[in-house]
Amino acid sequence: MNAKSKIYITKEEVIFWLMFFLLNALLFLPWYLFSIGKSDFFPYRGFFSELLFDKLKFIFIRYNFDIFRVSIDLVLVFVLHYFVSSIALKRGVKYFGIILFVLLLIYQIYSAFFQSIYQTPAIFYNDFPMLENGFRIFRTSFSVRIALFVPLGLGAFFLLVKLVKATFCILDSLVFGKISKLISFCILLLCFICLARFQEKQMPVITAQLLAVNIIKNIDESIKLKAQVEKIDFGKIPEINESLNFKLKETPNIYFLFIESYGGINLNNPKLSSNYVSMLAGYEEALALDGWKSSSILSNAPVTGGGSWLSYTTVMLGYKVDNRALYNTLLANKKFQKYNHLFRNLQQHGYTNYRLNPIVEPENFGIPWDLYTSFYAVDEWIRLYDVKYNGIKYGFGPSPPDQYSLNKAHEIIAKKGNRPFALFSLSKNSHTPFGSPYEIKDNWKEWNSKRGKDKHARFFEVPKIENYRKAMKYQLDNIVDFITKKGEKSDVFVIIGDHQPPAFEINDFKTPIHIISQDENLITQFSNYGFSDDLIPANDKEFSHEGFYSMFLREFVKNYGVDTTNLPIYYPDGISF
Repeated sequence: MNAKSKIYITKEEVIFWLMFFLLNALLFLPWYLFSIGKSDFFPYRGFFSELLFDKLKFIFIRYNFDIFRVSIDLVLVFVLHYFVSSIALKRGVKYFGIILFVLLLIYQIYSAFFQSIYQTPAIFYNDFPMLENGFRIFRTSFSVRIALFVPLGLGAFFLLVKLVKATFCILDSLVFGKISKLISFCILLLCFICLARFQEKQMPVITAQLLAVNIIKNIDESIKLKAQVEKIDFGKIPEINESLNFKLKETPNIYFLFIESYGGINLNNPKLSSNYVSMLAGYEEALALDGWKSSSILSNAPVTGGGSWLSYTTVMLGYKVDNRALYNTLLANKKFQKYNHLFRNLQQHGYTNYRLNPIVEPENFGIPWDLYTSFYAVDEWIRLYDVKYNGIKYGFGPSPPDQYSLNKAHEIIAKKGNRPFALFSLSKNSHTPFGSPYEIKDNWKEWNSKRGKDKHARFFEVPKIENYRKAMKYQLDNIVDFITKKGEKSDVFVIIGDHQPPAFEINDFKTPIHIISQDENLITQFSNYGFSDDLIPANDKEFSHEGFYSMFLREFVKNYGVDTTNLPIYYPDGISF
């Protein structure tokens, strides 16, 4: 036997297979990176299962977003290139393959990002405004440091193109030996079984995926969503407004305090629940000393893991806004400006509506403040320059400590003397990865004298559940401290979680709602809707964010209205247009 006959796989074949598997790994790398806290790099867990069925299942489907997967798209392109004999056709397949790889990689990054951050499938029609805003933020915050990433990104892009092209070039003159044929057979068998088993259901957990199907499905879902949004009948608004009509004899001030990432996980997760329940019991005692009563429930938010504006807008409108395309349609429609949502209704009954948003605003970003003012019926904004804060900023934005912002807003409102008023705020320091101040100061003004480096919310940092627990405690500590120190006897406080926190294992959309008041009649009325009679949220009743407005309005009018017999209609599933 001569030396040549001992060679079972050539150097060129080895290089080709290394490049082939590297390209596949790059296509699945985004899903691994965006789930890095929940996925193992090497998917070993299912392989060592004692059951033969689990071992076989592990080969075809794994709930671990590892990179050891195969793109059927790439396989088909390389197979086509291998068997085509015409030089012109080979060149055409090569350039088609390069374009396909780039498109698939971009789509994988985009879809993994939206699924990870917002816990919803990527839909072009839905996501385009977000991508546009992201580009605007990038453009307006352009700096020397960011400028360095541009050539690096372009360099990486050209390297990827060269890598794909080089793989095709190697394949041009390659003749597969027995080992390469065996590898090819195994890959093709895996692709065939996955396609036959899952067909059009191309999920990220499948080991061999036809990724182009997801792009086609995305386009189809975008077309359907566009048609759904265009069916909204704004002509129903006068009739709906009539059903929400009422007169008040008393007008207590109302605080609508949304807590970012305040989810039902606090009650349902074993690592959080016992501490959470005992913490709420302590708050209950502190509030009761001053005569405060409370009522609570877990409510289904329209989103989970992200999209705060969709959640609080759903509460305000009493209409389920569960996607960005619908939100943008409502925001831009002039007819919708006549709809008497919660804050517009309060405004028409003499309330001054304040909206607290002390976030650092990107320079020249062009936030449409006038549009938001009209849409949300805001009388006065309280922004960063209004709160006059010069200390350390935290979390999203970043922003001043929520304790400082809430108390400063109260001080500003008190000086203006507008009564009655409704204040809306969304906490800023409890944004993932939950780098809150964690402490409540006896004198909230002390925060303004504290100097140091701002503590930004870093989107790609893996959050820890202990930091989440402390961030939620900080938010609730702050609100209870504010109520006991600044709350007036007639005030009504509504505390709502916007959505579940991102990154943790969560299977539902539930978030707590607490209503706090010294008016016992008002509080006890909410038990008719499944609310508990304390701060521990009822977990055995179905309630949704879109049902809150009509429910709250009905009970508010029953307690403070002139005519308590002709009450606004309750829409448990929200108002429909």
